[in-house]
Amino acid sequence: MSSTPCAGWRCAEFWSSVSGRSPICRRGRMALTNYVSATALILVADPWLGLSGSTRYGSLLGSAAAIIVEQALFSYYWLRWFRYGPIEWIWHCLTWWQLVPNRCTRDERRQRAGMAGVPQRW
Repeated sequence: MSSTPCAGWRCAEFWSSVSGRSPICRRGRMALTNYVSATALILVADPWLGLSGSTRYGSLLGSAAAIIVEQALFSYYWLRWFRYGPIEWIWHCLTWWQLVPNRCTRDERRQRAGMAGVPQRW
């Protein structure tokens, strides 16, 4: 077995520890949303791909890779504008019995983009 996947994982862990802006970090902040969406996507795709009880591992791995990429992109773009994922926000509102602000302010967005010290032009 090759050590390339392990080396890639170690690089991702190092990047996330240094910058805090790794795709892994963003997916982790939306873990419940990603879990529910992955489950829904697999349940929807199963009748067309015939994954249950099958030994077609290529289809299964391709589906898993596509879902991971889709979730990483969705998490990245969602968390640029919001503090929590959609299901995490609903969970916070229900457990705290109040509407929790979810939309990021301009300063928060600049800080998340790594531009906190850059002067504003407007």
